[in-house]
Amino acid sequence: MANTIPVTQKPVPSSVSKDAYVLGIQDNGSGQQALYRLPINDVRGNGANDLFIIPSLITQLGVTNALKAFVEANADYDSLTNICNRFFTAAAKSVSGTYTSQFYKYASSNSPIGEKQDANADLTCTPSTKTVAGTDDYKTLPLFACFDVNYTIDSTTLEPVILAIKGIYGGFSSAPANSLVGVMQMTGWVRRTSTDTTKKVEYRATEATGFKPLPEAVRAADNTVRGFVVHAKYAAGYNSAGLLSSVSGVQPATYRSGSTGSTSISFNGQIAKWREWGNQYCGSSLCDIAFIQLMLEIKYATLGSAQVMAGCRGYSTTYTAAAAETGVTRVLLTAAQGAYFVVGSCVSLGSTKDRAKATAYDVCDITKILSIEDVTVDGTAYKAVNLDTETPFNTTTATYIVAHPWQTGSTDDVLGNDGSPTNNTSGKEPCKIQGIEVMVGAYEVPGDTTLYEDAEKYTVYLNRKAADIKASSSGTNPVTVGTIPKETDAAWKYIAELNWDANNQEAYMLAQTFAGSSTTGYRAGVYRDGAATTGWREWLAFGNLAAWGFCGFACAGLNAGLGTVDWNVAARACGSGGNRGEFTPA
Repeated sequence: MANTIPVTQKPVPSSVSKDAYVLGIQDNGSGQQALYRLPINDVRGNGANDLFIIPSLITQLGVTNALKAFVEANADYDSLTNICNRFFTAAAKSVSGTYTSQFYKYASSNSPIGEKQDANADLTCTPSTKTVAGTDDYKTLPLFACFDVNYTIDSTTLEPVILAIKGIYGGFSSAPANSLVGVMQMTGWVRRTSTDTTKKVEYRATEATGFKPLPEAVRAADNTVRGFVVHAKYAAGYNSAGLLSSVSGVQPATYRSGSTGSTSISFNGQIAKWREWGNQYCGSSLCDIAFIQLMLEIKYATLGSAQVMAGCRGYSTTYTAAAAETGVTRVLLTAAQGAYFVVGSCVSLGSTKDRAKATAYDVCDITKILSIEDVTVDGTAYKAVNLDTETPFNTTTATYIVAHPWQTGSTDDVLGNDGSPTNNTSGKEPCKIQGIEVMVGAYEVPGDTTLYEDAEKYTVYLNRKAADIKASSSGTNPVTVGTIPKETDAAWKYIAELNWDANNQEAYMLAQTFAGSSTTGYRAGVYRDGAATTGWREWLAFGNLAAWGFCGFACAGLNAGLGTVDWNVAARACGSGGNRGEFTPA
């Protein structure tokens, strides 16, 4: 190769252009490191070279195109997973800022709104819809740039295996049969601190005093920190191979008697379903929920999601058909009734409105609304709700139209990493944050979390390895992450404070005080049993389409047994957090 010189005799350039020949460090064939001039698209990095090349690529190309160039240059020489780890590990070294949001403690001010500080101070973020792109100053920052991926979990290393990256490399599919869809981004480090009156959350790309990596970044095999994390992009539903998965375009798997795809999803019920992929698979982790809350706090400087992205929390009203028809694929409603429904959402037609009964699906099973249009029938004006089915049915004025959780992928066409299909705050639509779709209208029960309640408290247990999870118990090698206090009577109560002072993403979501409201504190509720009730419980996250003000990223229903199933209890696949270690500072 031309122009070989000793590494010590040539200074490292501070930047490169898209068309430049760049300096790359390689073995010169004699066991010595030497600098070569290489075309940028032919760069073949090693560890030292990565720290030299990748920051320059990001500076000149932006993080997305830099990842694309780096992957293409190295794909013939390394696995895609390792290339991603190399890229994000080196990229993190170039991110110097700390992204901070400060809030008042509830006792000092009950406002959910905080203040952005440090590197976060001048950044703006507003959610998007399918037609209007919001402002997202974070999407091009290396620490926050996120990428849809197809991934699996290796049975030996318990590590995520990246198979394809949307728009970057490989044959990415939003509905794969042999892998799952996730969202990959750089590993971040978190620190939560407080004073007598305030509390502060800080997020950065590299280790510093008091900062801990995202738990889902800590490798199960050796407790080292991976350069990236993966979260399942969608609520769990069945893929084309009949496996519970994370794919776009399917109905979330829940228990709904009489409906196609009905599944006994619960803490207990999901275990065997995930193990059809292998013992290294499980449902989502409590730290995955904490990540969603963390991104809300950093990007929007708020504790409550309702005023930013409400999710599907108030979409439960049912109506009967305004007129009978035969052999149709629509239902006629009054103008006011028709205006209630959202195109793209899911409904069923039945002789009852109770979603738990088979008769809620006996006219038309769950399907999407294709359109809503004005029609006139026999001189009367109606709204026709047209459904996505080729099977005609008959309606009567006793036929109910019943809203259901949205299909996965309903936010795929949203013009950004955050947002809802048409309206971010209507309470009728799912949302996504950092590309992760949540609040589709059903609770999600984590696969690694169990609680045991006595008269005074809930004790919360986690399993850090999928194979350790066992039905009806805390499993093998459970980790106790904290407690949630109880009161005398069973009730929903709004969260005033989560477990901030633990400074631990695994324990953060454990609510500690409950003086909040639908407009103060975390703007989300926790349902706790009364003191007289004891036993094992599953964690029900986010809320459902009928829970209204109690819903939110911090919402938790804690009254359901480990085998409780219902039409509104869904799940999510594990990402990199399904098998994780425990970080120990050096």
